[in-house]
Amino acid sequence: MQESFHPSSREQNLDLDRRQGFAEKRKTLSKDLSNFLKILHQDPSDQVATTKGKEKRRKGPASKEQKIEFIQTIAPIAKKVGAKFGLPWQAILLQAILESGWDLSKKTLHGIKKYRKDLPSFATKTKEFRNGKMKEEIGEFQDFGGSTQQEKVINSCIGYCQFLLNNKRYKKAINTFRNGGTPRNFVKLVADAGYATDPNYYNSLSNIAKSNDIDIDNPQTFIDEELT
Repeated sequence: MQESFHPSSREQNLDLDRRQGFAEKRKTLSKDLSNFLKILHQDPSDQVATTKGKEKRRKGPASKEQKIEFIQTIAPIAKKVGAKFGLPWQAILLQAILESGWDLSKKTLHGIKKYRKDLPSFATKTKEFRNGKMKEEIGEFQDFGGSTQQEKVINSCIGYCQFLLNNKRYKKAINTFRNGGTPRNFVKLVADAGYATDPNYYNSLSNIAKSNDIDIDNPQTFIDEELT
């Protein structure tokens, strides 16, 4: 799970215009992505039931069918959102897989701890490495909202990108990727920057990519929008 981030007072008071810009971007992206997915005939809202109330916990490992559904649901959204924010879609997908355990019903797909007071949050059980040992504890996570499963996935992917872009610890990962680095470079640097407490976090992401034929070794030049 992603480690807690405690911003300074200056970081807490983000520039209002920038935050409003992100809000407008999310609204535009949600509408754009809905049309995009309908064209592809891959509207996740028709495939996955909306989760209400407490999180549903799936018992046992994900089946082959569940993995296929997860990738088919998130990959097209991750590609669109990644292109808009200038981040690798593979990282958006891989971290959603690892953090959610292939579970589309999870309220948090990317395991981001609460860091914004203007968004709702929820508490749930999580596992963290403390003093070299895995321990179960209660963590408070950011809830990016959404009235349908599709909106939840879109908002989670956008929220993941915004979290990285607004957190200076990931600046090296972002700059390296945007200057010709590979998605593998990116996920390694994100892991090294402390996204999770698990010391094997990067290896887990790499193994998921390998076992599911997700290419993370080729640079991308798809940034199609200037971020302000």
